[in-house]
Amino acid sequence: MIFNITQKEMREMALDWVDPVDMVCELGCSNGNFAQSLYDKGFRNYLGVDIQKDKINEAKNKLPKMLFMCCDIITNLYVLGGFNTFVSFQCLEHIEDDLKVLEALKPGTKTIISVPNSPYKGHVRWFELEGWKNRFSQFIDFDYACVIQNPKKPKKRAFLFRGIRNGN
Repeated sequence: MIFNITQKEMREMALDWVDPVDMVCELGCSNGNFAQSLYDKGFRNYLGVDIQKDKINEAKNKLPKMLFMCCDIITNLYVLGGFNTFVSFQCLEHIEDDLKVLEALKPGTKTIISVPNSPYKGHVRWFELEGWKNRFSQFIDFDYACVIQNPKKPKKRAFLFRGIRNGN
């Protein structure tokens, strides 16, 4: 299925997959756009993680009641264990050891992941839909995958996945 929507609209679509009782960890939270959407819907059990200190500071200023952490996730994988929902938009393609992140999630964790299909400065890898699905499926049992086609940039696509961390 292909959706002609923007990144913002993709995040709104993903927002419907998160329950208000979920404890959410977002990897690559940037300046807190998804956190703002969660907050506006009454969510409070949230941790946003990003390696960019300026983006974390911006998020903290915008949402002082939400929790944000500036760190390299690979050296701080322990933080992922306390959450039942993992969200990552356009981040895993920047991490050399991306599979270590997925492996660190506890079995049963709900996952919502988006990744692009194109090369870009800073991307460690990129694939088409099935390539990403195959890469992540050793840790995630997917129940939904779609193509996000930005109407303003038709050559650039992203893939949005929803699933559950399996017991592997």
